[in-house]
Amino acid sequence: SSGASGAPGGQSPFVPQVPNIAQAPSHRQEGGVAAAAGAVGALLNRAAPAGGGASVERIASMLSGFNVKPVEALDMEKLEDFEVSVNDDGDAVLDLGADIAQKLESVHFRLCYYSEEHDIILNLGSDADMKADWDRGVFKDNFRNVWPALNGHLVYLEITEERENGNRYMVPIRLNGERCNLVVDYDFGKSAYEIIGVRPSSEQKGVLVERALLQLKKGDRVQTLLQKMTIEGDDREFEEVPVDDFVLDGKARIEDEDMGDGNFMFLFEMTNLKQESATSKLVYFEVKDGRITTKVLD
Repeated sequence: SSGASGAPGGQSPFVPQVPNIAQAPSHRQEGGVAAAAGAVGALLNRAAPAGGGASVERIASMLSGFNVKPVEALDMEKLEDFEVSVNDDGDAVLDLGADIAQKLESVHFRLCYYSEEHDIILNLGSDADMKADWDRGVFKDNFRNVWPALNGHLVYLEITEERENGNRYMVPIRLNGERCNLVVDYDFGKSAYEIIGVRPSSEQKGVLVERALLQLKKGDRVQTLLQKMTIEGDDREFEEVPVDDFVLDGKARIEDEDMGDGNFMFLFEMTNLKQESATSKLVYFEVKDGRITTKVLD
């Protein structure tokens, strides 16, 4: 994130449609920058319980649930809660060094949108979209206040594979009432997402079995699924909840959409060859009037 970013002047904020929850009005600031009623901000305002309010420190404690505690991995234990700095360009910088970086299989990030006022955290998923210098072991965020959306509807995105020419992702949805995963590729050369297909899943004798890929078609009913958790409540795990419900009226597509003003939490996630993980200190992004401010939480 390079200090300031935002939607083009004529862009309207996309607003997830939550069943049985009234749509919030769309407010705009001067210059066409979407205000907090846009994107996930509108979702929180409609879906969160009234009242609430929570501290940033409490949120930091809750997000420690991302940590995957290694059993016999001294190196990863040393990386837990690894220091992050903010450079003069406003980038969050994870400086592991070359020796540590060469022992890792991947460095990804996890992103959450949260509202202290509404006592809610939305887990948006994981990605590898960052500025990475593996030779030096230095990684910088590339936060631009955008996130993938399916035909304009925000989705949860989980990176599953990194390739030379692009990445592969899993996107959970309900398709015509059935829980499925979209298989999505991002092509570096085309700078575009491609939906490979839909993989339904079912249980057989308690074992989750994935079936052959299907294709989305016009007339399909789709529900997007996000992960939600309260900040001050007793819940300690994210709950998958349906958000937008719509019928495909044409070709299905996934594109990055501006998320409007709001508050975000970001963690670098490091994984070694044994699939043991550690997460960095929390990074806080505040987006206001389209401008991004970055700071690291102690």
